[in-house]
Amino acid sequence: MLTNNEALSMLRKSIILAKISSFLAAIAFGFLFLSISAPSQADDLGAVSVHGDIQPANPTDNQVRSAHQQQALGKCKQQFVNSSSAYLASWAVTAGGKHPDYWNINSVWICTSG
Repeated sequence: MLTNNEALSMLRKSIILAKISSFLAAIAFGFLFLSISAPSQADDLGAVSVHGDIQPANPTDNQVRSAHQQQALGKCKQQFVNSSSAYLASWAVTAGGKHPDYWNINSVWICTSG
C-alpha cells in the first residue's frame, strides 16, 4: 500500500508529465501551423525574352544580367501583373552587334511573384 507522500509524489510526476506532453504537442502544432501558413518560395509565372547588344563579344552571365535585367523586369510586369522579380534562365549570342566588339544577345528570364 502507498503512503500519502508516495501517492502525492506519483501524482506530481503525472501532472508534470502531462504538462510537458501538452507543451510539446503545442510546440509541434505551432511548427506545423507555421510551415503551412508561411509563404513558400517564389512562384514562377512564366518567361520573357530580351534582345540587345552587349559588349564585350564574349560576355559573362553577370554582364548579360546587368545589361538586360531592367528590361526583363519591365516585360514581366507587363505580362504578369503580380510579377515582382525575374531571374536569368539562359542566354545565347544570336548575331554580331551593330558595332564592332558588340554582340546581339537573346536572354530568357523567368518572372516570379516573390
